[in-house]
Amino acid sequence: MLKERGIYDAEERVWVSDGAKWEWKLKEYHDPDGKEIVDFIHASEHLKELATEIYGEETERSKLCWECMQKALREEGGQTVLRALKQLRVKSGKTKVKETIVYFQNNVSRMDYPEYEEEGYHITSSMVESACLFMVGDRLKRSGMRWTEEGAQYTTTLRLKWKNNEWEGFWMKYRPGMSGYQKL
Repeated sequence: MLKERGIYDAEERVWVSDGAKWEWKLKEYHDPDGKEIVDFIHASEHLKELATEIYGEETERSKLCWECMQKALREEGGQTVLRALKQLRVKSGKTKVKETIVYFQNNVSRMDYPEYEEEGYHITSSMVESACLFMVGDRLKRSGMRWTEEGAQYTTTLRLKWKNNEWEGFWMKYRPGMSGYQKL
């Protein structure tokens, strides 16, 4: 599928995911050489849940703890946060601490955020998610719309051409005999 869409042959491919094992397995199957990044926002949410369990919901200590861990994650990477979490485990027997440690252990190699940002990579999937909502959801979920998967794919492909200012070139290639075509 990636090859058909001209993505697989890209010079560099970066996969940003929430860290679920099944997503990395899927990525490995389709694109073993692509770079892997855990979505920073998702990793940060794990830290927020942990801070909430330790210090209580919506408390000042919880907020400060989360902000501190979030800052360390972004500025120093997952390895620094993992070391701190392992020290925290000694002090706390709480379940969320253990779960968060496992999550970070499974994904620490994908959490080098300072390096990713220095290289110019996006560390969240929010741009793609927003594009999906705007490009696909906006068009396909209008009132009264009914779509087959095939029809939705065709419509989405054409909408992307339009939004990326590729419509005229596409149309002229598709309909080369239309010499009288005028831009609207």
